[in-house]
Amino acid sequence: MDFIRPGTRICRRACNVKKLAPEVCVLSRSFFNTIRQKIADFGPDGKSTGYAWCSCGSLSKLTDPAGRVTEWKRDIEGRVTEK
Repeated sequence: MDFIRPGTRICRRACNVKKLAPEVCVLSRSFFNTIRQKIADFGPDGKSTGYAWCSCGSLSKLTDPAGRVTEWKRDIEGRVTEK
């Protein structure tokens, strides 16, 4: 299992040009493994995106907030052979 440490917190203030809407602070969080590969994003709505990495350092699996999984298979030289 990867070591998880908190990532950078990003805060953006959203308001319209006329300053009629109140300021809203939207926070998102990212988590990284020990070799600084992103392993998870948590959006302001609480939904997450997960990332898995192969031993060659390439992205091997992505799980979107809806739970859909995309996987990439690679050959020995790291080229994508199947999605």
